[in-house]
Amino acid sequence: MIESLSQDPRRKFIVVESSFFSRWYNDQSPTVRHVVHLLVQNGQLEFTSGGWSMNDEAVAHYSAIIDNLSTGVKWLNQTFGKCGLTKTGWQIDPFGHSREQASLFSQMGFDSLFLGRIDFQDKNLREKTRTMEMIWKASPSIGDQCDMFTGVLPNVYWPPKGFCYDVNCFDETLNQQNIMRKAREFVQIAKQQAQTYATNHTIITMGMDFYYQSAEKWYSNLDYLIDAVNSLTHQEGVHVLYSTPGCYAKALNKLGRSWPIKLDDFFPYADAPEAYWTGKKLSNYFLDFLIFTFLLGYFTSRPSLKYAIKKGSNLLHVADQLNVLTMKGIEHTKTYWDLRNVMGILQHHDAVTGTCKQYVNDDYQRMLSEAREKAEIAVKDCYRSMIRAKSAPGQSVLGFCNHLNISQCAFTEHIDDQMSTVMSVYNPIPHSMRHFVRIPVTNDQYKVMDHYETIIPSQIIPIHPKIVSLKERNSYATHELVFMSTLDSLGISSYLIAKHNVTSWIFIRDLSKDLQMTILPDRSEGGSSMTDGTIEMMLHRRLLFDDGYGMDEALNEPEVYGPSFVINLNYAGLREKLPVNIHLLSLEQWDEHHVLIRLEHFYEINEDIKYSRETQIRLRNLFNPFTIEDVREMNLLGTEELDQSESLKMRWIPELNPYENYTQVLASTFIKISSAIR
Repeated sequence: MIESLSQDPRRKFIVVESSFFSRWYNDQSPTVRHVVHLLVQNGQLEFTSGGWSMNDEAVAHYSAIIDNLSTGVKWLNQTFGKCGLTKTGWQIDPFGHSREQASLFSQMGFDSLFLGRIDFQDKNLREKTRTMEMIWKASPSIGDQCDMFTGVLPNVYWPPKGFCYDVNCFDETLNQQNIMRKAREFVQIAKQQAQTYATNHTIITMGMDFYYQSAEKWYSNLDYLIDAVNSLTHQEGVHVLYSTPGCYAKALNKLGRSWPIKLDDFFPYADAPEAYWTGKKLSNYFLDFLIFTFLLGYFTSRPSLKYAIKKGSNLLHVADQLNVLTMKGIEHTKTYWDLRNVMGILQHHDAVTGTCKQYVNDDYQRMLSEAREKAEIAVKDCYRSMIRAKSAPGQSVLGFCNHLNISQCAFTEHIDDQMSTVMSVYNPIPHSMRHFVRIPVTNDQYKVMDHYETIIPSQIIPIHPKIVSLKERNSYATHELVFMSTLDSLGISSYLIAKHNVTSWIFIRDLSKDLQMTILPDRSEGGSSMTDGTIEMMLHRRLLFDDGYGMDEALNEPEVYGPSFVINLNYAGLREKLPVNIHLLSLEQWDEHHVLIRLEHFYEINEDIKYSRETQIRLRNLFNPFTIEDVREMNLLGTEELDQSESLKMRWIPELNPYENYTQVLASTFIKISSAIR
């Protein structure tokens, strides 16, 4: 490809998924890399979208989509400078499209977006009404700043029929005998396609999965075709040139015309009648009524992979947060880079959707498992620093309970008289919360203490037989210990769990009041009730001298609790509480000198009478470990300052603006009500 582009400055090519391009680029010699930089600088090689992969828009979580795009564009920016900052979205293969994706692109500084797959009925109507290109009003809250020019491609992303020049194709190669016939055939395709678009510009794609293995075959034929078609320009009125999505969008923007608008999603996606890619359409006849049942397809395909991806995303955010809170710096982020890499790949529209072959799915699980192990080591390193844990070699082990979904955890199943377990729970959100902790145990009695050594109420419940009998399960646990944990924002709460052997008890009872107090010791202990209403317990008998009853030595034994942590059991990452409608979406070490913070307002305009309003936040003293001295407002990617990013975006003219007078109706109503009450 690079060699073919270098042979003719007219030729162009776009790169979309940075993960695969970076793997190739990192293996190249300095000479080849230099050529690549030249091709990027002169516009022959253009980066479009630039995410680590082309993410799905239905089942991928929006925070994971942001991470995916941020990872890819950050690498491009670091490698190619400003030329690596993409401005055009290229979502040509996901199975339907969400308005939220357009909103994210816009907040990242993108000004145009091209789609490959929309419902066939929608596309047919748009072709008839010549509305294949539009302005997507992506956010009523943000308004015009979130407008995204959006174009639907004519043929997904494939070449026109009869004009494929890949080694995988069998279309006729161009030569002197057929070139003018094929040129006129191409002109007719272009004219026919132009009838479905609103301007005298139209885009024709020349690609497909796994194509361009022999790039020169493509370009030599396309060079020949372009020259032949342009020789007919005076006669046919058609001019053809190599282009890119970014160049095409600029050409349309220069027209200065207005465009129809789009307000909602492009879901669900069907490419033929009764062929919804979200699932199957089943017909059942009952009492002469036709009942249609929609079964979600890729929304629920491979649920195990979807679960693993969600857990991986959670772990990545925890690793990022703890890395910042412990101020370990950019170097430490390299220890869990593999997880960021894998999580970006797994947002791909054939990964998180489950639309991959079994061996590919297995490889995804392997990659994710290996990356998780490295990230867990990084998290444990931060944990030790954060809580200042001290442990003697061989006495304590830090680990994760990664199989709680099947009630399995080796660290809690083997609690006995000689070994207690400290269960630490981390809260990655910026609000305090209460959370029920469920840990697998054997059928014994346990007590749970917090960092104040206060006994926390707990309950033992049996694990469902269906879970116990799972063949994938390798566990001794038959029950779960359940207790309520109280968690500070970005905080760690730790709980000591000592097996509680019920071998004896002591109680006092007041029959007149129907009251009883019972003590269940965890070992044999001396106890008595010397005074009504009281119980005395001898916890530890210790003598400085021999008592003369046969031992011939003092009973001077210091108490031993077995392997344990000497630990500061509580930690809070936030110094000041965030408002309940504000979420800390990202806390990430961006480079050696900067931390990236993404704050998200949970509510759309007019969604809630109280919480939809704008909210002010004091950043300087927000975090406990550090003070914020300087702030720069960036675009959502974190690659450009917001003012600069917005100034570089192309401006588009909608035919109408339904949000022009859209104001905080609920908020103003709330204020009026409050005034009336006062």
